[in-house]
Amino acid sequence: MTGARNYLPLVAVTLLALAMRLNRIREPLIDAYSWREASTAMMAENFYRHSWNIFLPAVNWVGPQPGYQGREFQFTTYLAAITYTIFGQHDWIGRGICVIFGTWSVIALYLLTRRVWDEPRACAAALVQAILPGAVFVDRSFLPDPSMLAFTLAACWMLIVYLQTERRRWLIGACFFGALALLAKLPAIVALAPVIYVLTRYRRRNPHTTAAAVACVFAPVIAYYCWAIYVGRHYPPYHIAGESNWIWSHPFSDILKHAYYLPEAARELALRLWTFPAILFMLIGLLVRAPRHRWFFHFWLLGCVVLHFIGARELTMNPWNFQIFSAACSALCANGIIWIASSLSPTRRGRFLPIGMATGIVLIASVITLKTLYDRPQGYANYRMGRALHDVSQPGDLVVTLAADIGDPIAIYYSGRRGWIFPPAHRRDLHPEYTMFPDDENISIALFDDLLNQHAKWIGIVTAPMDDHVPQWNFWENQPRLVEHLNETCALVEKNAGYVIYRVKDKPYINAPNSH
Repeated sequence: MTGARNYLPLVAVTLLALAMRLNRIREPLIDAYSWREASTAMMAENFYRHSWNIFLPAVNWVGPQPGYQGREFQFTTYLAAITYTIFGQHDWIGRGICVIFGTWSVIALYLLTRRVWDEPRACAAALVQAILPGAVFVDRSFLPDPSMLAFTLAACWMLIVYLQTERRRWLIGACFFGALALLAKLPAIVALAPVIYVLTRYRRRNPHTTAAAVACVFAPVIAYYCWAIYVGRHYPPYHIAGESNWIWSHPFSDILKHAYYLPEAARELALRLWTFPAILFMLIGLLVRAPRHRWFFHFWLLGCVVLHFIGARELTMNPWNFQIFSAACSALCANGIIWIASSLSPTRRGRFLPIGMATGIVLIASVITLKTLYDRPQGYANYRMGRALHDVSQPGDLVVTLAADIGDPIAIYYSGRRGWIFPPAHRRDLHPEYTMFPDDENISIALFDDLLNQHAKWIGIVTAPMDDHVPQWNFWENQPRLVEHLNETCALVEKNAGYVIYRVKDKPYINAPNSH
């Protein structure tokens, strides 16, 4: 009975984590990460409706054919597709699977922290992870990051258990989940830093066993990502996720010009993902002593710093990638809170009040931050336009969408049709950057006519502001010749404060460039 009572705090924290992540679970994919969620949802949909080949994830924004992409291994989307066969296709299924992985992360962080530090810090770390706004928000988004973090924490925990008990089954489990973590998403590699640190503290281990374990983890990972690169190079839209945002993809002077994206990262972490109180407690925890493997989460944070060094642009442009950082933040924050409480009271009972006050401050800041994130659904206009396109079109019709954020495919997803974003992503020969308009309007018109020649039938353009600001583009003013061409070739069907929808007139177009 006493043993069961010891787990009551973890049960309470787990229920809190679950409750916070289930908030607005039935909301469409219209939140701050809708762009990435749309592609994730499309991949699940294509598994469910077209092909169960997990090695060929496909999106719907490259025309009538499947748009195969070089992506991480599709655990989350495949689980969603399997669940669709039972309940039908619903957005809450994708979110719900991510909530389960996110709640698993809270439990796994508790188990890991208890092994490397102690019980009080484990409870506090799990509590911070349960309420940290970035962790909550990502964990209820249809993304691969929650599964990555859950697998990573489970692998690290099992490795520590193996090192402390010498039972080989724990090593097998650590290798299995380590491979799953890297397959789920490559930023899991940051955990290699604390793993190397903890291995140096157990030097008596058989080096042959260690080498075999490393091979078991990395062999399937290398094989899969070689395949993903092949797919991204040989199938339209010729896209490998995140390939253009790393240190080797841009001149180093450009990265320095942006101050290594540190202002953007600091703003994202302080205002959206972690909050100022959590960062303050984390900094305290970073400086004060921790028990046993005292540097474990310091090395985790070091791995995060290295990841930022090579992928600063990717992290700040796609901030859900910071999810792997949250484990170090939560653990070090917990260490700071426990240190403050221990300094204020020598007795365990006397520490409850300062711990409660500190975590209460983090919780209040988190709730305020989450409300801000929930109340600004920047993909709402795209969602409405997608639903309108679904209503006016027929199955098999091809649509073209121009979202509030250029390149966002969320409207195509909610139209239930295949089609293209504009500018189209598969015509890199004419226009390599599909998140902005060409400088030359002749190219814009050529790209548009190319889509008409491929039998695009409906054009949707969002006109509403995004995120309380003006749209990131000014289509009507900056592309006047394309607007004129649009009005010549298409008929206006619907116009309101959020979007306009055109139907392509029945007329052949023969001046478009050859298909890629």
